Amino acid sequence: MQYQSTSVVDQPAVRPGHQGDTPNVYDLPYGELAVALYASDAPPSALRDQRTGQLIEWAAQGLARLGSELTWWHCYRTRRYNGTPGRKLTAADHAEHARMWPRARRIAPAYDAAFRVAFPIEGEWPGNDGRTVQVEFPTGPGTWVADTVPARDLEFAARYPGRAATDPRLWRQLQAHTTTRPYGAAPVSAPVSALVSAVVS
Repeated sequence: MQYQSTSVVDQPAVRPGHQGDTPNVYDLPYGELAVALYASDAPPSALRDQRTGQLIEWAAQGLARLGSELTWWHCYRTRRYNGTPGRKLTAADHAEHARMWPRARRIAPAYDAAFRVAFPIEGEWPGNDGRTVQVEFPTGPGTWVADTVPARDLEFAARYPGRAATDPRLWRQLQAHTTTRPYGAAPVSAPVSALVSAVVS
């Protein structure tokens, strides 16, 4: 199954082995692994030096506990929080972050362990697929501004529109268009939501 666009560089919309909404720890990218490990029963001290197999088991436990939607959402909102200048963060932003990460001493060990799983010395982690979509927003007659977005964020936003609608930037990206410009041809535009429809159908 392929997207009907070259905005995701000829990558399948769903990786082999993906089972729709069924949580699969091997689908998780680095940030979501950290969320899943944080939500597990793993002691913080054990996260720092445990073997990879045990870390994956703990990540699977945390993923099962939170589910795919919350695991992705906590990761996405944490990336937004960490990428926002402190002066622009609101009291609501800080409160949301505290709800997602109530035990501060577990955060760094969870990310350290997730890094060791997602970026092994040998081999590759399946969740690190690196797929992106370039979305474009009209800013005036004949003018556009482009933004490169992780394809996984758009897939989950389309799958859980009620969740996505609470984040203005993500909702705007989902409602945007992706535009390809074949050499010597006029731009071809398609709604982002159409590109991810195969994932949520």
